[in-house]
Amino acid sequence: MDAPGGNDALRRRKEALTQPQAPTRYVALLRGINVGRAKPVGMADLKAEIEALGFGDVRTLLRSGNVVFSGKRKDAEDLARTLEHAIEQRFEMKVGVVVRTAAELEAIVEENPIPEAASEGSNLHVMFLAQPLPAAERDRIEPAQFEPDVVRIADLEVYVWYRNGMSGSKTAEQLDRRIRTLVTDRNWNTVGKLLALTRDG
Repeated sequence: MDAPGGNDALRRRKEALTQPQAPTRYVALLRGINVGRAKPVGMADLKAEIEALGFGDVRTLLRSGNVVFSGKRKDAEDLARTLEHAIEQRFEMKVGVVVRTAAELEAIVEENPIPEAASEGSNLHVMFLAQPLPAAERDRIEPAQFEPDVVRIADLEVYVWYRNGMSGSKTAEQLDRRIRTLVTDRNWNTVGKLLALTRDG
């Protein structure tokens, strides 16, 4: 069962691109860095690299690759590619990047299709997609397959409530096999902290 809203997130993104605006607040989510010894990236170095690209008010959160910054309005996919290229040049590693605006992140929180799980910040997760899931991938995700965990698909996110905690659940592994689109996961606690950072700018 998909979350309500149709293509609202995509429509908002397209409408925003046509309107003149003040500097936009962005959130960049890096996939798979600083996991054990894999893809080590220092947050101070990452911050400096993004500042070198001309972005302002750059802040990082945790070591998992969460960056909030401000800049001119750009297409999210183009901006993600710019960041990926800069990271590859600076750190000599390929890292996938997913970008959301502050307004999009706020909508992700407000439109949470599993509100009863919002108080379980470490068990409710958001999988941020770089692009909408193709029909073939979407069809492979049947929520009933993941019970007792709860899975809901939105336009550019997949919400997952690990009822008994992520550790020991097979849902993450199963979703990883089914989703081939670039995706990176954050728990609800981190999403909330990132949203707060966007408001501090």
